[in-house]
Amino acid sequence: MGIVARQGIFSGINVALGFFIGAVNTLVLVPLIFFDSEINKESWGIINLIVIYGTIFSQILNFGAAPYIVRTMPFLKSENKLNLLPFFTWVFPLAGSLLFSVLIFTGNEWFFNITSETPITDVAFFSALMFMIFFCMNLTRSLSGIAVARYQTSLVAFISELFIRILNVSSMLLYYFEIIDLHWFFISYSFGFVLQFLLLFILCGHVKLLTIKFPEKSKIVE
Repeated sequence: MGIVARQGIFSGINVALGFFIGAVNTLVLVPLIFFDSEINKESWGIINLIVIYGTIFSQILNFGAAPYIVRTMPFLKSENKLNLLPFFTWVFPLAGSLLFSVLIFTGNEWFFNITSETPITDVAFFSALMFMIFFCMNLTRSLSGIAVARYQTSLVAFISELFIRILNVSSMLLYYFEIIDLHWFFISYSFGFVLQFLLLFILCGHVKLLTIKFPEKSKIVE
């Protein structure tokens, strides 16, 4: 069995398991944990809003770094120029993160109150969590491009579909069994995206990703 076929099978398994956990989460855990009071309903709505904002803006403000990495990595490898890979991995997402930080910390109240009938308190706290989730999602997209270019699509599927869902459900169960309070639930749930990024960063660590070298030519791929 070829590497592409194996990756396809493993990716399918990860997606199926992630879908199953997501279904159990939506149909069982969320009503059980968060639909018993208005404050829990509002809290679940806020954490979902934060994740949705992070997902949408990380897709836009990644500036196409992930697909560009997939496209150029074979060229960089054949030309022995993998030392240029960190530039495309970090520079464009970091520029997007800088832009998002300006947006969220100047218009944070608008971001939250536009979807809520009642003003949300502690907007600064939720804004910080939203930026952290966005930042990690943004960089994770670039690292996913490296993994895909290395024919590790099953790894990307595991981290994006299964691993993060397990972390999210774990945070919900910790809150349900009163091991953590609501404040720490928000932090724990958001920190799952940090662990998602760190795991993929470690697994892609064969490349010296912390050493940025600027390209000598403005055009890398003819």
